[in-house]
Amino acid sequence: MSVYIFGDQTQFEEGDFLHFRNLQWIARGHLAEGDIAGGVATAFAFNWQNPHANPIIVTRIILDITVKGGVAAGELDCGSAAGAGVHSDNLIDGCDPDVVTVYDNFGDPGVNGKFKQRLDANGGAVDWITCQILLQNEVALDGHYYIEYTEVL
Repeated sequence: MSVYIFGDQTQFEEGDFLHFRNLQWIARGHLAEGDIAGGVATAFAFNWQNPHANPIIVTRIILDITVKGGVAAGELDCGSAAGAGVHSDNLIDGCDPDVVTVYDNFGDPGVNGKFKQRLDANGGAVDWITCQILLQNEVALDGHYYIEYTEVL
């Protein structure tokens, strides 16, 4: 089903999932995306902060690795964190950055990964998603991440 919306839609952003409620369109679900960067062991492939003034519930994170990191036996950990550069593995725990593939927290959560995490509002105690490179240097690593989330109103 295609939905066409006409008129002034400046309140919506690319990646918003629109819902019709109370005779108006609202954006509750969102999709954030960005680049995965290679680096040395302990570096961060990406850091993403909740951009909203409300808490969010992260329902899915997808890592699309298009260029493998270059060294076997490395790991990537992704999860909700208290700041940029803070390790967390509560969404994806220990996926292999040296394989061209797609990982997500549904099919590849690892030991500590979960299906969802709540993040605080922007500026709160836990308002980041971080993805850290562990164990090996993965300088050639390249790809994209996609974060699906719902804003809590």
